[in-house]
Amino acid sequence: MAEEAGEPHVLIFPFPAQGHVPTMLKLAELFLLSGLRITFINTERIHSRLLRNSPALARLAGLPRFRFRTIPDGLPEDDRRASVTLQELEESIRTRSREPYRDLLAPAGRDPDEWPSVTCVVADGSLPLSWEVAGEVGIPVIFFRTSSACAFWAYYRNPDLIKGGEIPFPGLYAYGQSFRLKVRKGRKTAFLKGSFFEVKY
Repeated sequence: MAEEAGEPHVLIFPFPAQGHVPTMLKLAELFLLSGLRITFINTERIHSRLLRNSPALARLAGLPRFRFRTIPDGLPEDDRRASVTLQELEESIRTRSREPYRDLLAPAGRDPDEWPSVTCVVADGSLPLSWEVAGEVGIPVIFFRTSSACAFWAYYRNPDLIKGGEIPFPGLYAYGQSFRLKVRKGRKTAFLKGSFFEVKY
């Protein structure tokens, strides 16, 4: 049954990584409770993992105003993705998934489920493709960051900490040099190991 043309239909597109998809699914549930129609996009790989491991997927997929759609991530099927960096994954999606995503936003024919056109995209702030294509087809975009308020504040303040000479820790180690710090709390002692890398803003 065809729905009214003016009905709100939100498309949600998270970055395909741990922490992004579950957070965006929770947002989708809140929108659903508000009466909105939701299309949630996953990469095929993430969707198959959710099918095997997530009870939320089955619960949501059975709701009449909610649907999942998938696009390829552009990586070979036999690639386990363990060695792929987030930057490589984003590049693959941006270059190889553009057209499948565009087809979901602006299908050439009638929607197979007779849903109304997408009226808004909630785009993961970590995935440029999610807002680039929406902008190209003229669909309004709302940016959503899946990181916590604490993480956002840390990212936001990093330039000031670097400018003020607070990080990397002054006088301890040069760029690229390994470090080992001894941290004591009460009777417990922990050792932190790592190395500093240059941060550019």
